[in-house]
Amino acid sequence: MTRSLSIAAALLCAAAAVRAQGTLSTQGYGYPAGPLSTRALTLGGSIGEIDPVSALNPAALTTWGPSGIYGQFGPEFRNVEVNGSTDQSTVIRFPLFAAALHSGPDWVFGLSFSNVLDRTWGTQNYGYYPLVGGDSIAYTQKFGSVGSLSNMRLAAGWRLTNALRVGLGAHFITGQSSLVITELFADTGYSTFQQITVVNGSGTAASAGLEWSPIAPLALALSGQYGGILHARRNDTLVASARVPSRAGASLVFAGITGVTLAADGEWTEWSNMNGLAQSAIKAVDSWDYGIGAEIRIAQMGGADLPLRVGLRRRTLPFQADSQTVTENAFSAGVGIPVARGRGRFDFGLIRAKRSAPTLDAKESAWILSVGVLVRP
Repeated sequence: MTRSLSIAAALLCAAAAVRAQGTLSTQGYGYPAGPLSTRALTLGGSIGEIDPVSALNPAALTTWGPSGIYGQFGPEFRNVEVNGSTDQSTVIRFPLFAAALHSGPDWVFGLSFSNVLDRTWGTQNYGYYPLVGGDSIAYTQKFGSVGSLSNMRLAAGWRLTNALRVGLGAHFITGQSSLVITELFADTGYSTFQQITVVNGSGTAASAGLEWSPIAPLALALSGQYGGILHARRNDTLVASARVPSRAGASLVFAGITGVTLAADGEWTEWSNMNGLAQSAIKAVDSWDYGIGAEIRIAQMGGADLPLRVGLRRRTLPFQADSQTVTENAFSAGVGIPVARGRGRFDFGLIRAKRSAPTLDAKESAWILSVGVLVRP
């Protein structure tokens, strides 16, 4: 019992090693699934700052088009290799919901719910407890976590001129993570031990951005977020405080070739703001995220373009594994299918991601399917 309680406390306040959490991507407080739409994801994130559906740059809302709603489904099929052992898992995510409403010709208001960190994982290990007299008993330890931090954004975009747009956003961070530890003994004479700990998070942030088109085929978009106070509570008791990560990003888009759009982006996120939420064993690091992508019109359907998309993305993940920074490289491809003469769209994307840390004998790969549905009533 004493050992089990110690393990529970350690998992609550500190990041487990790769062998305990079973993944590279969900160390610390989880994996940053992010606020990118399916279209932006399949372009390597390169249009994130200029995409009106992605919940990054509030100025991009002005290019949303007619008022509408958007929903996204993104399951991940993950494979982890650690010290010669292989583990496979599936995580179901709904990473983004967004809606926009026009108010006159120049104002657009938006509401979005997006994923900040997804902390869903599970693993188990086996061992023997020594008993009095030299005997031992076999046991199975199961560790699991379900939950995430989400970002609700209220934003407004304003078109100053045809070439310049600005926007502001208010963010409310909220979420819950349930940690479950179970010990099962081979001898039924020993009772099963289980501990469930629920941790709630809440915080605020503010964002601002602009989008500028100096010449017709070229667009530059910039945005930033300033993180406010982030609280962690267990059973309604405040246990720690830190700050919501601040960020800054830029996208450059060129559409000077008929039927082709090229884009590139860069983003910096101050994940180290979260280090105050736990003991020093959880190490959050500031990250860089780079992406390039191309969108090519391959046909028309119902009077609207049918594009093919490809992208490359490289980023560092926010939480270290065994004191090593984890890097993710991803290749993506997808297609957008217009419906109802352009008033709706189905976006499909497939992402191949590989994650690694410099000196760890652990590798992780994943297939991520992304499906987005945009409807303009």
